[in-house]
Amino acid sequence: MNCSKHLFVYALSFLIFSTAYSQLHLPATNNNLRNDIAKVLQDYPNKFKNLVGDTLLQNPQVISFTSTIQADGAQECSVAKYSAGKRDIYSWQALMLTSEDFEDAIKTYKKIYTQLNNVPLKISKDKNFRFSAKYEPPAEERKFNSILFAAAEPEMKKLKLELNMRFEFPEWKILILVYEREREDDERGRLDDEEFGY
Repeated sequence: MNCSKHLFVYALSFLIFSTAYSQLHLPATNNNLRNDIAKVLQDYPNKFKNLVGDTLLQNPQVISFTSTIQADGAQECSVAKYSAGKRDIYSWQALMLTSEDFEDAIKTYKKIYTQLNNVPLKISKDKNFRFSAKYEPPAEERKFNSILFAAAEPEMKKLKLELNMRFEFPEWKILILVYEREREDDERGRLDDEEFGY
């Protein structure tokens, strides 16, 4: 009788532990970030003007604004406006993580990549696009790591969605960027920060 009680308690403890462990390790199914980025991409035909909030910073080269869309999990989101010839160019960015721990940054980078890969953009009922990219693991010796998502369709070739992880002493920062790229070349990642007003 006593032995069967011990077996019952052991079996019950094992079941509770196993259930708790499996719940802790279930893959994330939260699509809030994915949906927020889809909304940012959706404003591309308006050149991101609908994302502009209050003015944060202004100088002759660039004006920074708060973003009307705050991406899920972001520390801060902003819109930059700069002049390119006869027109204004807008870009959007979200600071997702600031950490001194490289391993922690890698995990977040991979998780965000998974949420962003194949993010949809619907311009109209007949025009649907997906932004995709191959995952490239970041390297600690590279102070700047980047994944550039793009749609295959020619009409979307200028619109870029980028995930980058950079080291700014003493921290690693992870950012999501959405911008219009004027020129095409063989360069991986985004153009210089200066060119986009970051």
